[in-house]
Amino acid sequence: MAEESFDRYMGDSDGIMWTIERDANLRSTITVVFLLDRAPDWERLRYRLELATHQIPRLRQRVVEVPLRLAPPRWVTDRGFDLDYHARRIVAPPPGDMGRVLRLAESLAGRAFDRERPLWETVLCEGLEGGGAALVLKIHHSVTDGVGGMRLLHYLVDLEREPSPLPAEPIPDAAVEHLGAPTITIDALIHSGRQLAGAARSALGAAAQGLAMILRSPGKAATDALQIGGSIGRVLSPINSTLSPIMRDRSLRRRMDVIDIPLDRLRSAAHSAGGTLNDAFVAAVAGGLHRYHVRHGDPVPELRVTMPISTRSYDDPLGGNRIMPARFPLPIAIQDPAERIRRVGDVCHSWQREPALPLTDALATVLEHLPGRFTTTVFGGMLEHIDFLTTNVPGSPEPVFLEGASVERLWALAPTMGAAVNVALISYAGTCGIGVVADLAAVPDPDTLLACIRSSFEEVLALAEAPEADSAGREVGDELGVLLVGEEGGAPVAGVVDDDPGRPGAECVDLTG
Repeated sequence: MAEESFDRYMGDSDGIMWTIERDANLRSTITVVFLLDRAPDWERLRYRLELATHQIPRLRQRVVEVPLRLAPPRWVTDRGFDLDYHARRIVAPPPGDMGRVLRLAESLAGRAFDRERPLWETVLCEGLEGGGAALVLKIHHSVTDGVGGMRLLHYLVDLEREPSPLPAEPIPDAAVEHLGAPTITIDALIHSGRQLAGAARSALGAAAQGLAMILRSPGKAATDALQIGGSIGRVLSPINSTLSPIMRDRSLRRRMDVIDIPLDRLRSAAHSAGGTLNDAFVAAVAGGLHRYHVRHGDPVPELRVTMPISTRSYDDPLGGNRIMPARFPLPIAIQDPAERIRRVGDVCHSWQREPALPLTDALATVLEHLPGRFTTTVFGGMLEHIDFLTTNVPGSPEPVFLEGASVERLWALAPTMGAAVNVALISYAGTCGIGVVADLAAVPDPDTLLACIRSSFEEVLALAEAPEADSAGREVGDELGVLLVGEEGGAPVAGVVDDDPGRPGAECVDLTG
């Protein structure tokens, strides 16, 4: 039985994500919703999940804090792992529509993870209208990013409706670690020593290259130094206020909504304007936010966005995140949708090439070793002044099945992590599932926001009727980092936050026991 490899320790950026959850508004819970044409076989699904926890050891591991923060948090096997805690089955109350599923997702995502257990939960929701069902998966962002998450799902789904035969051999017992505080401390010191040695070698190599450049071409070296200095200022400068005059307040209450967009039409609209699919997606979100501000009588030319740029390669372990977050002002008030696609694309692609963007990892390394309260204050102050986030995750181009049930739709609902809104796209079987997560303090009228975003997408999709762009347009592969990966997929961030599990519509009948 194949087993994926994972790092024993969180990366520095993952460790910060874990640390800053001292502020509940900065949680990074990923929520994925699968809409199914019927209920899958529960016993087979439960067996499949059990098997997956052995193939993917991270699903049986909990997080242990390292004494004195000598190293990032460490993953350790949960000796008391209980599948029935992580996988549950419910029946939705009438009318059993998509609204009930989304309210369930809000309630599930809004509850903090039990930090003494592995960081994932899933609920199968049966009894939907027309005999359908839904699977809601909740997983912490430190477990993996969006691209890695899609690879993890391969362990659960089939390419045909008829389920694949279950293995004849029994599932072996999981390996159990017996690690006391002394062992964890010594191992952390060894880990940190290796990390520091590697950082020192990298610094010496960079210094040697810099010295060689100065000796060869002092003028160019000075110019490059000025460019990098300016880039550092743009990438790492503190953010002290939102650009939005109306989406300023923050809370723990969230609203989740979904929109479905034909993938081929969005791609065609993008190419007709000379852009990429991601350019069209972000331009549509920007246009929707502009409409929303106009509705409130407070239009602004720009809003500040965070986008993840993936650095994941196929050979990377599935665990953790391989992303660099880019934060920058984005024009939203461009009336012509084709021009907006081009302008948005230009800005996004210019930020992909920022020389100092990789320095965010170095900043994470420094902050990871500082007191947790200080790190939370620094990051919280920045993240809570971001206006919105967007992310684009590649799903399967072909339909998949879950123990006899067809996956009809797939949505990723991404964490706001201090921002007002997060809009995530996941492509699946010819459809772009758009998940919209809004902080209800910043957006007290989420139906209005959803209508504005929907209208903006319709405006962008209308470009698909125009002639295709000529060869001067961007090629499909020229996407923003790996915000778009594969043919036209994307890179990560997902999740939701909501500490109000008592919201209406969350009541269900528990069938697990």
